[in-house]
Amino acid sequence: MGMEFRPYFLAKQWQQMGHVVTIVAGSYSHLRKENPSLLSWIEAKRIDGVDYLFIKTPGYQGNDSGRGRNIFAFLIRLILAARHIAKSRRPDIVIASSTYPMDIFPAEKIARKSGAKLVWEIHDIYPDSLALNHFPQWISKGAAWVMNKSVERACRKSYRIVSILSHAGEFLKEKRYGEEAVKKLIYVPNGVETEGTEAYPRSAYSEMLMKTMEEIKRSGCFTVLYLGGFAAANALDEFVWAAGLVKESAFLLAGNGWDRARLKKLAEKEGLCGAETAKPKIYFWDAVDKTDVLQVLQKADCLYIGARDEPLYRYGIGMNKLYDYMLSGKPIICGINTPFNVVAESGCGIVIPPQDSAAIATAVNTLRNLSEEERRVMGERGRNYVLKNNTYEILAKKFLSGMD
Repeated sequence: MGMEFRPYFLAKQWQQMGHVVTIVAGSYSHLRKENPSLLSWIEAKRIDGVDYLFIKTPGYQGNDSGRGRNIFAFLIRLILAARHIAKSRRPDIVIASSTYPMDIFPAEKIARKSGAKLVWEIHDIYPDSLALNHFPQWISKGAAWVMNKSVERACRKSYRIVSILSHAGEFLKEKRYGEEAVKKLIYVPNGVETEGTEAYPRSAYSEMLMKTMEEIKRSGCFTVLYLGGFAAANALDEFVWAAGLVKESAFLLAGNGWDRARLKKLAEKEGLCGAETAKPKIYFWDAVDKTDVLQVLQKADCLYIGARDEPLYRYGIGMNKLYDYMLSGKPIICGINTPFNVVAESGCGIVIPPQDSAAIATAVNTLRNLSEEERRVMGERGRNYVLKNNTYEILAKKFLSGMD
């Protein structure tokens, strides 16, 4: 269903190791490409061999107040279902793995009722991550208080804390959540799935997109691709502006998100695309199916990933698309200010300052002036790195290694 793949791929690996896994989730998320339909308020389903227990939650549009109602409904209904889940599933480990920390409360209840070990997984740094959204002050202040209390409880009650962020320990120290919390911490980053996607036929849309990219390249343009969500946090304004600074190039964006329409208007205003543009410098496409992502990435000459220059990135980054980028074997332009950058660590691209359109343009020119073989060698370093460190087979074992 997309777009949260980590729990699914970890579940598949744990099942292959002989474990029984159930993913508990809300029935609606704006991040999914499709949502399940339920006949009751709680319903079990098996999807692609993975057991799911869906809790009925209300729908909403984008990242608005409706999402708050959705989260609240999920938490309350999951708390009410905790005794039933504990009795029927009898888990040994309960993992609280939402992007927000409040799910620690129902997870703790399920763990207590079943005598299971409680594990909290850090995805985002809350309440600091609220700064990336433009909520009214009274909402941000109230949400920050709730999230801070949730993190405090998670640090106290969890048997282990798993983080997808490399420097989450610094966050726990700075916020004074205690030395015990730091001792519980295990770093398990996001990763890539290397098996199974070849079994799915490419969609007609992906075929068309790839054919268009080939035609753009044949016209003499060096192609720079961004594939991911359209959000202000991803520093895409600078990507758009950079397109106007580079000759004989095409900047391509594929994805969905609430910032897409604004970015397209910005590109049209700059004369980089639109009906009256003879030779567009920017192309916008819809999101690509997960099973087609690797093939689409491999059609580009290089890839871009960026983020706003925010203090919270000092704790690390966990963007899924970065590891997909690396698996593609293409060189990467990375504009993220973070202490541990896998692009720099692996040598698979160029790291630039965040939110700097001139630096993006310079990096594109640098890569364009390399030979195809030099770019291939650079990109291959990233592919080798993730195959050695970031496959879900490796990550699933690492995750469970700290549970004894």
